[in-house]
Amino acid sequence: MRKCVAILLIVCMLFSLAACAGEAEGTTVPGSGSGTTTSGTEENEIVVTDAAGREVRLEEPAQRIVSAYYLSTSLLVMLGCTDRLVGVEMKADTRPLYTMAAPQLLSLPGVGNKKTLNVETVASLNPDLVVLPASLASYAEQLQTLRITVYVAEPESQEALYDTVSDLGLLTGTGERAEEYCDACRTMVDDAIALIPAAGADVPSVYIAGSSLYRCAVAGMYQDNLIRLAGAQNAAPFEGTTYREINAEDLLSMNPDYIFAVSYTEENVQEELSASLFASLSAVQNGRVYVFPSSAIEAWDYPAASSVLGQLWLISVLHPDVYPDDAFAQQAKEFYQTWFGLPVTDSMLEG
Repeated sequence: MRKCVAILLIVCMLFSLAACAGEAEGTTVPGSGSGTTTSGTEENEIVVTDAAGREVRLEEPAQRIVSAYYLSTSLLVMLGCTDRLVGVEMKADTRPLYTMAAPQLLSLPGVGNKKTLNVETVASLNPDLVVLPASLASYAEQLQTLRITVYVAEPESQEALYDTVSDLGLLTGTGERAEEYCDACRTMVDDAIALIPAAGADVPSVYIAGSSLYRCAVAGMYQDNLIRLAGAQNAAPFEGTTYREINAEDLLSMNPDYIFAVSYTEENVQEELSASLFASLSAVQNGRVYVFPSSAIEAWDYPAASSVLGQLWLISVLHPDVYPDDAFAQQAKEFYQTWFGLPVTDSMLEG
């Protein structure tokens, strides 16, 4: 009898050890961090879902990063990952922000732009992680066959931008700074929005022109998000994900209260609107035609790391009585000092 009991105990111990070994080697269980699981090496495996709906996995935070997208590069600089970047988008030397806050990026290989990617160059850099814009998502599968991890970013709304920041924070092990940034930006905008008086029936209409006066930002674009956050409505009655071509008659029928050109508009919008054809426009009659600032550091009209400044600037223009220029300038200076370590002057903000 004692012999049988001993045998049973030994068998139970063997089953227990086998189960433990199986859990350690092949089973994943939920980790404590958002977007992570616990891997078989008893370390947190990083798992996020990118803008293309792809599951992106890393066994440990990326140490060699290629960013083929200005927006993600600026976010990575803000997160403190400058020294981990081994390749960036082309024409990095045209970005004043890099010159001022991350000059080492200027000597890195340029791997592509929003239209094309040099896969051979990317592969030669032996990256742990490659960040692509949605326009280059078709390259993801090709890079995956080379065992290169790819994250696709498309921050076409403010919340999508915060999601991108959080994902990049997890993928680089800078999650705490990422969340601090998102919380700080949300607070800045919420505090400014809280100053806006109740609109009632008089919600101002805003028209944002793209590369020309006749290319308008539509619902579904980041610029439309800027308009709504500032307590206004988009004068353009269209939806989509890119600027829409219109004609002079369309603009006259919209009759916006405010007209804004973005920093990369190819023509002088003020001069275009001075034509007698547009004399009846409300924005023209009231002198409410503006250009989004292209400061000495960077433009603020698209979802880069400093996009919160575009939101605040627009609020200051639409509601100067409650959020004046000097309040905006002070917050902009504090922003660049906090997140990029840059001392900024008024003249630098003005471009």
